[in-house]
This record gives sequence, structure tokens and C-alpha cells, in this order.
Amino acid sequence: MSRAATASTGTPSIACEMLRIYKPRPDAYRRAAALLAVGPREILMVACHNFDLDAARGVGYRTAFVRRPDEWGRAGPPDLVPNPATSGNMKSKETE
Repeated sequence: MSRAATASTGTPSIACEMLRIYKPRPDAYRRAAALLAVGPREILMVACHNFDLDAARGVGYRTAFVRRPDEWGRAGPPDLVPNPATSGNMKSKETE
């Protein structure tokens, strides 16, 4: 985990630029797990886009959908409802 950026909470954050491959390609998620030296089932992917969560779940990650209705302005977000296969569903602080 030495090369992974760590947020103030101690939670690793990995940018695709570090992996040299981009989401939603399955190898992006596999490389992230390898970089962290953990199995995919040990990772919880949190995002507000179903395409990202679907791809992460496809390689074995657990997933959580965060509603961010204001992210896209008046047009609204592309994903209003999480995929039913998502492990969790949360609200962001901006929705409270």
C-alpha cells in the first residue's frame, strides 16, 4: 500500500493514473486490489455511478451506491437509482 494515496481517514485512495489503466476495464479493479495486497471481496467500492459499481462487482468487489443528485446540476445525475445488485445504498452529505 506504500504507493497508494491515503486519505485523512486512513482509507486508501487509488487513482487510475497510478494503475495505467482506466475504469471500467476489469484490470483497473484487479490492479487496485493487487496494489493493496488484498482480495477483491475485501474492497468496498463506493461510487455514484452504476457503470463503475457494476464493473467493480464483476471482479468481486463489494459495492455501495451514494446518491449525489446535485453532481450534475439541474439536469440531474445519470444514475438516480442504484443497481439492485449493489451491496449498499447511501446518501451523500449534500443531499441532507
